[in-house]
Amino acid sequence: MFNKFTHLGLMCLSLVLSGCKPTPWVIEEYDELTKSKVCKLNNYLIRNEFGMTSSRQTHLTLEKRADQKIKAILTSGSNIGLTSYDSFSANSKVRFKLSGPNQKSEEIVFQGEIPGTTYGTQPLYVAQGLILPMPNKSSSIIFYLTKEQLIDIINSPQVEYAVEAGENPLTGKISEPIKNLIRTFLEKCCQSTLAT
Repeated sequence: MFNKFTHLGLMCLSLVLSGCKPTPWVIEEYDELTKSKVCKLNNYLIRNEFGMTSSRQTHLTLEKRADQKIKAILTSGSNIGLTSYDSFSANSKVRFKLSGPNQKSEEIVFQGEIPGTTYGTQPLYVAQGLILPMPNKSSSIIFYLTKEQLIDIINSPQVEYAVEAGENPLTGKISEPIKNLIRTFLEKCCQSTLAT
């Protein structure tokens, strides 16, 4: 039987190992089902949180749609420990607060769509030959924005985001590396020439 300190050690090891995934990038592929080209920023880690008894990693996917809108998916995967992060709900909103140099701010709000929450286990490699199943859940929220809204977000000097998720809202800032990757997505997928 593990005590809470052993559980914490296993979670920390899990976070270290999960950081060894390959770097995602903007990809172009052909979708046989829709018979069309797909261009997207695939599964980029934007937030990594961990507490004493649970952890949450959030990834961003952007995909250009045929109607010229951009489909954004935020997916939070969390280990289920003694406590657990709340999932996104059907009423969750996604908020971006854009702040300029003169401290004026603007808020862009999107109503999210929820594809659902899935539960499973993730293998945790503890020692040679010893693998423990770590229970986890994955919760996603989808929203749609225009190319112009995305350009406003990455051109703003400071961008904060907040996504409603019960008692555990997802909050953070859009860093320069994230902005640069979004610029690459816009240039490659939306044929936008942007100043960096």
